[in-house]
Amino acid sequence: MTACLAIGQLVGLGRNILVSRSLGTEIQGQAMVIGLVSGFFLSIFTLNAAWQLVQSQHGEDPRFQSSLQGTAILRGLIASVVLAVTTYFVLPIFGFADLRGPMILTASIPLLEGLIHLDAWRDLRNRLFRKVAFIELSGSLTSTLAAIIALAFIRSIWVVPIVAVANSLGRVFISHLVAVSTWRVRLHTHHLREIFWFTLPLLPAGFLFWVNTQSDRMVIILSEKISWLPSLDLKSLGAYGTVAVIVLLPRGTIVKTMQSIVIPGIAATKSTPERCAKQFSIFLFWTTLLAAAIAFTGGLVGDLVFLLVLGDAFKAGASVAPFLIVAMGVQLIRTACYSTSTGLGHNSTSLTGNIARLAGLPLAIIALWADFGLLGLAVSVVIAELLASAVAGLWQQRFLPSSFLPVVLSLTALAIISAIGVLLQQTITSEGIRVGLATTVLLAAGVALLQWRRQSRPSG
Repeated sequence: MTACLAIGQLVGLGRNILVSRSLGTEIQGQAMVIGLVSGFFLSIFTLNAAWQLVQSQHGEDPRFQSSLQGTAILRGLIASVVLAVTTYFVLPIFGFADLRGPMILTASIPLLEGLIHLDAWRDLRNRLFRKVAFIELSGSLTSTLAAIIALAFIRSIWVVPIVAVANSLGRVFISHLVAVSTWRVRLHTHHLREIFWFTLPLLPAGFLFWVNTQSDRMVIILSEKISWLPSLDLKSLGAYGTVAVIVLLPRGTIVKTMQSIVIPGIAATKSTPERCAKQFSIFLFWTTLLAAAIAFTGGLVGDLVFLLVLGDAFKAGASVAPFLIVAMGVQLIRTACYSTSTGLGHNSTSLTGNIARLAGLPLAIIALWADFGLLGLAVSVVIAELLASAVAGLWQQRFLPSSFLPVVLSLTALAIISAIGVLLQQTITSEGIRVGLATTVLLAAGVALLQWRRQSRPSG
């Protein structure tokens, strides 16, 4: 599964680089606006039906799965309609009336995602990962093909929603292709209570997740409307936002792998707290190793890599890439807590961690007001991620004893290693030495993680 998801992310990375270089910073700035607005509506209508199917005691019941399918479609339909109607009237207020057409096409994505067959996620209950991996890979492949075809005819903002819709269409098609059970959609009233209580904490948590992941980019957009903030234009948003999006691409593979392994594993041991705590400690150790390797190498050579792949037009974003990569590494610790808590049936950790992560918004405003520019925004993300991860670990302690101290130790080690990487980036003048050192660290961490994955791989 890991290899399949990694291939998908590499394909997605190539697609993003191709689209970014072809469209330029200004159109990419418009793409960030579309992503920010659509992300808001997706977040407040979040459902997480697939992972509820994995951890629920009723996960093998076809009626429960059909109820989840029904609620997913209903959620997607509501989100699509609200997104299309609302943005049609709101976008002109912020001076983006020309984005209404692409936004309406983007609005179809929630409904498409609601049509995904959940059979593959039911297989995760038996630690069978291949179908989920194929679904995720299919989205990357179809969207990349759509990007190549679209760029052959147009070089406008329309490329962005076309690629996004193609990604969802590919996922929907493959999910039905690999399914073995009949696709049933029916709301069974005796299951709705469980679905409601599982989903309820996700609604504010989803909204907070949107605010937290977009806070730095929101501040850039608002800077043109708030007189006392230094103004940053669409090109700055495009350069910074493109780098931020690409930085988070590997996180997609990592998080899906974490969720697919951890949520079933934790759910299987939650009746025995000692085994559950041991599972979490082992999982957190390997997550920290991966996060440290990412943060160290990102801090060391992140600027060089993004300048090489995106070009001089994105230099402003490339210059702050080391800090954005460090923030992504720290975020993995928070994701580890979220996944563990989901496996235990507690979504309140996600809500609590995301509330703490809100500190990023005032920090970003202060950084821009103090005229620290894009660098200040990137550093504010790092600080907010450290705080949110610590709070998530502390909250998780309520239902998984002895879990907070390992989280604190992981964050401390990660902060030290990240600082070393950024310091070496400032002191080593030879780009060749920096690249060689970063490659060595990544290879060592990769070998260790693959060895652990082989040892922990379930049969089948």
